Parts: sequence; C-alpha cells; structure tokens
Amino acid sequence: SIIEIGELESLIDDQAVGLKNFLLTGNRDWVERVEAKRADTEALAARIEPLLAHLDVADNVGDAMTEWRQWYEDFVLRQITLMRDPMT
Repeated sequence: SIIEIGELESLIDDQAVGLKNFLLTGNRDWVERVEAKRADTEALAARIEPLLAHLDVADNVGDAMTEWRQWYEDFVLRQITLMRDPMT
C-alpha cells in the first residue's frame, strides 16, 4: 500500500541520516540504529513486495530495493567497517 511504501522510504532515509551522523560524530550508537533500520527495511520489503506483485509499481519497488541493498553493501557496510578500524 501507499502507506507501507512511505514507511519503506522513511526507513531508508533514517539509515542515510544515521550513517551520516555516525561518520560525522563517530558515535557508535548511530551504527546500532542503522543496523536496526536495515532489519526493519528488509522485513517491510518482504511483506509488501508480494502484495504489489500484480501492479506496475512492483517493479519500481523491486528496483528500489535492489539499489538500496547495493548502497548498503557497497557504502554503508564499508564505511562502518572503516570507522570501526582504529587504523583508519
């Protein structure tokens, strides 16, 4: 539904803000928030993707989730790993 898609967008935005704040402050509390939002994002996407399968919007949601997963793996996890390493 539209509401759930909005929730999905909000979860992804929260992760971007959390990562930014972690990178700016070094406060590891932000990492926990990002990781929790990731789990929530995956759960919500798994719940809504089948509901949208018969609509044209399903491809858009699927594409968005693919892009989000790529961003998370390539950027978020990399930055968190670098920030956790005392040598960087």
